[in-house]
Amino acid sequence: MADHPIRVRGHFWVASRPHAACVWEEAGGQLSVGEVGTWSGRPPRTSLMVTGVGNERAAIADAFAAALHSPADPVGDDRLDDWFGVQTDGDEAV
Repeated sequence: MADHPIRVRGHFWVASRPHAACVWEEAGGQLSVGEVGTWSGRPPRTSLMVTGVGNERAAIADAFAAALHSPADPVGDDRLDDWFGVQTDGDEAV
């Protein structure tokens, strides 16, 4: 996504890390995502605001659609350790 002339800001939920509240900040070709805590009893959700110029809408919508997790998909290794640290289940590393 960082190669598009857009600004993205918000929070999101990752199925393989159900307790982690994650944040997404992107602007000027720079992307930062990471864990900012837990959902603390609140229902997990995703809310991202994407703004930009040009005719990028379809490409961005396709990229997000390709990244969505279906309830039928297995939740194994999410390959996000570089961004969020080692995946844990409570206090145990997975």
